[in-house]
Amino acid sequence: MIKTLKSNKEIIFVTKKTRITKRGNFHVILSPQFYWIKKVKLPVTNVRSAKKLAKSVFENSLPDGNFSYLVTKSDDEFIIIAYNKEEISKFFEEIFVDKRDIKGVYFAQNELKDINECTIIDAFSALTKIDDLLIQIPRRCTNTSSNIDKHLKDLTLSNKKINIALTSEIQLSNKTIYAIISLFVLFFISFTIEYLTYKSELQTLKETKSKLIKKYDLPQTMIQIKSIKKSLTKQFKEQKKIRDALYKLSKLKLPNKASITHIEIDKQNLSVDITLASALDAQNLEQKVAKEFNIKDWLLQENKITIKIAI
Repeated sequence: MIKTLKSNKEIIFVTKKTRITKRGNFHVILSPQFYWIKKVKLPVTNVRSAKKLAKSVFENSLPDGNFSYLVTKSDDEFIIIAYNKEEISKFFEEIFVDKRDIKGVYFAQNELKDINECTIIDAFSALTKIDDLLIQIPRRCTNTSSNIDKHLKDLTLSNKKINIALTSEIQLSNKTIYAIISLFVLFFISFTIEYLTYKSELQTLKETKSKLIKKYDLPQTMIQIKSIKKSLTKQFKEQKKIRDALYKLSKLKLPNKASITHIEIDKQNLSVDITLASALDAQNLEQKVAKEFNIKDWLLQENKITIKIAI
């Protein structure tokens, strides 16, 4: 899962099982294991405004921690990624010889968005796309020949690089210290200029806000906000049901030489094709599936079973 660039830098796709034992210059693409993602409709039209709502989109659905957000637009919807910089930085300390080798960090959702078929990552996992969102699933749940190396081979990285603090101890030279001081001076000058024009810009922002609320009919009452929250909560619950069903399916112990050959998912159902070594295994498999899922339909054709499961 490594591609070498002409600039002697390498693109690597990283999962939580990845370990890098050599030095180099790496552009790191993070698997979906490292972030939370949602695709939502919001009462705004641009990414900047959507980013202000990102935290509320993930309200009560993230673990404890300090999260940052990356927002991109997809037609009339927004794709929002939540990630914990501190946890990612700690993970890099574990898998890289020296974190200073990392020259850029990216998300799979942005860099590999052209993946439209189930794609093998390694011996344990694969990438698949559901509702335009890339998710990582157990490899045993899919039957595909597409490999992540094929997509890294001709990949051109986007400008959606994220800033992850690399906390390894670094001895700073005098030149570096002077550069940092210069940046602080420039920042102070910039801040002073911004402060001097603050009142004028604040009034402009207030006027712009009023125009936007009127133009786009944005919510102004708690009732409208609660309605938006209710819609987002519903979408989250639907996505969580799909994730939970895929997880339980990956833990299902199949009969000897049996394999999952196809999966289809919609908001209500999960349809799975399983090929058996013998039709005699069907009854035993049905009992196992019935313990974990609500079976809506069960069709046995020779050695192939199609199961429709409610989610």
